[in-house]
Amino acid sequence: LNLMDVKSFFSEDMEACMALSEVLNDKENLSTELHRSVNRMTVDLLRSKQKALKAELIYKALAIPNCLFLNFSLIKNIPDMGALMSYLKASSYNITNSYIMFDAMHTWADANFGSNKVNEKMTYLKDFKDIVKERNWKPIVPRYIKKKLNEGKQALIADEKYTRYHRLVSDVTFTPKELFENNNDIKFYFKHPKREGCIDEAKCGFIVQIKGIYPGGTLLSPFSIKVVVDKEAYPDDIIFNSKCTDIKNMHVALNIDNNIKDYPITWSGQPVRTSKGTHYWGEHRFYSAADSKGLDDEKDLYKFRNDSNIIAIL
Repeated sequence: LNLMDVKSFFSEDMEACMALSEVLNDKENLSTELHRSVNRMTVDLLRSKQKALKAELIYKALAIPNCLFLNFSLIKNIPDMGALMSYLKASSYNITNSYIMFDAMHTWADANFGSNKVNEKMTYLKDFKDIVKERNWKPIVPRYIKKKLNEGKQALIADEKYTRYHRLVSDVTFTPKELFENNNDIKFYFKHPKREGCIDEAKCGFIVQIKGIYPGGTLLSPFSIKVVVDKEAYPDDIIFNSKCTDIKNMHVALNIDNNIKDYPITWSGQPVRTSKGTHYWGEHRFYSAADSKGLDDEKDLYKFRNDSNIIAIL
């Protein structure tokens, strides 16, 4: 056995390299130089395999920008809106589009002043619009802020002429338990005027992959919402095209109880399951009507019952 023989093994796959294991264990049959070369190539191969595996995992499902689930505690105790704007302007790593910044402002105002006071307390909206323009972000679609701000303040940050977007609602609904504890693959379809097969029929689309905090009901794991980008993983009834699925500008929200539209989840952090089986996500408690027995509705100011739909905005 010489160095050329060893290299020929390593030019194949990891399985081929295992054929060397018995030889490697018999160090007496290997020269010092050959033994070092084998060890070095083994390490290099393992590293390349790890990088390839990591790249493959990243490729198969990409995180949606606002589904990093930033922790509200980062901004909760900021004293006023001016200080909040200064913090958001300086946090360019996490604040990467107009929705993430707006959700921070709205969530902070809602927690500090209550939903009935958000309109009068949402100051600095002109500053927000200036930041969006300066950073060349896509504008917020008018419908997203329709019930979050009054018409006068909507006009400060939304362009009514901006119609180049899709607001997609999932066909399926989820109870809090189904949403937070199960793994779900949700199909979204849309038409596209310039993509073959997508002009007349809504066959273009994507799959949103939700990983629950208790998949299978056993081990705790991080909750995640991502878009599947591996074309091989898509069934025949849906066409994925990365050129018309702009993940970096995608935004996800919830419709709750048929009453609350486009509820922001960006600053909710990770959901938590209580010992009673209800779930906290950010400042709010989620539970179905069947789970509401024994809960004090007077004290539970932030509560969402029954079913939710996933909203995707492109």
